[in-house]
Amino acid sequence: MKRFYLLWILLLPIKLLALNIIINGSVVNASSSTPVVGAKVFINRTTLFTLTNDSGSFQLSNVKDSGVELVVYYPGFHTLVYKISADKPAINIRFEMVEIKKDPLKTDSIVNTQQEQLFIEYFIGKSFNAAETQILNPDVLRYQFNDTTGLFTVTAVDMLNIINDGLGYFINYQLETFILNINSGFADVQGYCFFKELNTQKPFIEKKWAERRMITYDGSLMHFMRSLYLNTTEKEGFKLRLVTRVSEDEEGFKDGLKLKNKIRSGKIIINQKEKEFVDYYQNEELTAAQYLSRNEANHNILFSSRNPILVAFKTANPYINSIANINRKEHRSILYLTPAGVLVEKNGLYFETENLFIEGALHEQVGDLIPIDYHP
Repeated sequence: MKRFYLLWILLLPIKLLALNIIINGSVVNASSSTPVVGAKVFINRTTLFTLTNDSGSFQLSNVKDSGVELVVYYPGFHTLVYKISADKPAINIRFEMVEIKKDPLKTDSIVNTQQEQLFIEYFIGKSFNAAETQILNPDVLRYQFNDTTGLFTVTAVDMLNIINDGLGYFINYQLETFILNINSGFADVQGYCFFKELNTQKPFIEKKWAERRMITYDGSLMHFMRSLYLNTTEKEGFKLRLVTRVSEDEEGFKDGLKLKNKIRSGKIIINQKEKEFVDYYQNEELTAAQYLSRNEANHNILFSSRNPILVAFKTANPYINSIANINRKEHRSILYLTPAGVLVEKNGLYFETENLFIEGALHEQVGDLIPIDYHP
């Protein structure tokens, strides 16, 4: 879950120049009111970044969109996040940073190769881009493993410096949460980042990065969310179907085990009793009216469903399959939404992120992250 901390907001006149939103603000130490010099200020998942000056002030220009997160980071302090939306697109903010209190009883375990590899697998991923992605300062990572609960936790005392030579990006990543349940294999990973494009004088490297970005974007979570906003999911290769779960004491359980559209079966705890279940998807594709409602005033849409949704994707872009003889087969994901659903922005971001759990190909990992100011 993302963490939002106390900050003092001064609403001042909005300053817009040719669709270029200019954001001014200042950052101070909450306990002393002294300026925080050199704090990183950036728009999450973009290439927009600056540092606070000697007076703790900053300015970010060239912000082209609302529905983004303004992030302030400084080592040893809690990360501050402010969402810029359509009803408050540009502001002057006084951020008050609160120092992180260290637990004197907590000690960090010594990292071993197996733990380090496990973190890389869940955080960076295992794709062809991930194979060319490296954390340059692994010394800032701190590992904890609880034998009783089976929880593997990783924190960072400073921003991670990550180079992705597969996609051509240098990534500054603030790791807020990494908790992996060793027993179930489920991981909760949250963080904020900004990108810098790598430079090269070699045309074949530039071509590689351009093609990799296009391949990675095609069928990604960002691509899916943007297609939801534009109501073009089917046109762009996404098909959505409802998922039904039936337990052993419900009608249709035995028939469900035999279905061709069965997703999986197993055992779960229901009312403190272990029971068998089967998940299968409906044959009929969902229409947009069944999972979307548009909010014209706030320029976003609500994506919600009482049942899990199976999302199947097969590229609708013939050029993707022609690149390097790639022939990507259909990939699938299951989306679990809370009753509140998520608000999807035009840029492909969605809020609140804790209201959506993703299992499968749409699950994002750092090795395949692309900034939201990327457009194929």
